[in-house]
Amino acid sequence: PDGVKFKISGPSLSDTLIMEQAVAVSRKVKPGTYQWSAKLKGHESAKGEVTLEADRSGRIAFRLPAYGHLRVEGQPVGSKVEISGPNGFGTVSGLPVTVSGTPKGSYGVKVSRPGYASFTTQVAVHPERTQKVKVRLRAKPIAEQERQRRLKREKRLQQWQKINARTSMFYADFDASLGTGASTLKTALWLAPYGIPLAGSYLPNIQVGMDFTSTFKTGDKVLDEPNCLAR
Repeated sequence: PDGVKFKISGPSLSDTLIMEQAVAVSRKVKPGTYQWSAKLKGHESAKGEVTLEADRSGRIAFRLPAYGHLRVEGQPVGSKVEISGPNGFGTVSGLPVTVSGTPKGSYGVKVSRPGYASFTTQVAVHPERTQKVKVRLRAKPIAEQERQRRLKREKRLQQWQKINARTSMFYADFDASLGTGASTLKTALWLAPYGIPLAGSYLPNIQVGMDFTSTFKTGDKVLDEPNCLAR
């Protein structure tokens, strides 16, 4: 193909040629061993050496095949696809995905989705070919999904307990006639910033560490402008 960058070096020559077309190029050189390389964007490179004798011609022939492609497809659509390969190559996308122009070599493929068992494999990509990987993730048993959810809840609780242990108490001053206890306010204030289920529905506009005046709902009652201080 046009645009090949060809380098050659040896006892009497150090030259770089840009080949616009596949034509023969000749040079007069001294006998000896010469190293050469050929590169073109989007193609595999080639290199080698040639030894020239006195009063004889040497010939260098090479071919630069185009990069290959890698396609990952299957079910369920939208699953997370992680691909890693030679020279630090890495990409993350959704299922299905096609990676074009991949140099030859071994590529790692991982497909995952919450509630499903992950799929991992290693594939070889070859020049001028499309390597396909077909995936069908299997749903985890209900018991396993419940175990994962329980572990996630326990982790959140541990994170909240650590934060609570390092933080001073806060105080809420409000009209007792509103019919809401301090424990309700305290729970909502501590839990809402850290994503604990249900907590965010109590005080959605409150930030710990700030004086605030707000209007919010607790059950069926609306609390108008309570004056609170979080420390």
